[in-house]
Amino acid sequence: MVLVNVFRNYRRKPDRKNYKFGHLHRMYPYSSKLGVSNSRKAPQVVAVEPWATDYTLFPDEELEVIAFGESAVPWFNVVERDGTTQVYCENTVDFKVVQGDRELECGHQRQAEPPDAMDS
Repeated sequence: MVLVNVFRNYRRKPDRKNYKFGHLHRMYPYSSKLGVSNSRKAPQVVAVEPWATDYTLFPDEELEVIAFGESAVPWFNVVERDGTTQVYCENTVDFKVVQGDRELECGHQRQAEPPDAMDS
């Protein structure tokens, strides 16, 4: 009975809320890290795809996207446009976004949309 429960926990995708920074619920054999810096004078949105999560960087702030893979080393495609950086994680089963030693949640420092942007 115990072995079956251990096997089920191993096969299940990790619950992102059940681990602390640096200690994953499940270890993955491959990982990659991509740093993003905001050198603009305005906030910059970093979107991590395909999960559609977003994080806002204020001027001179940085973050890192760490992607985890089971069968191959994850890699990234990056697209820049109009104050938004889209980071596409490829060959990835899980990821986390960190700033220093702190894991960031989706919506980190999200800014309200200007009223004129909502009308269009």
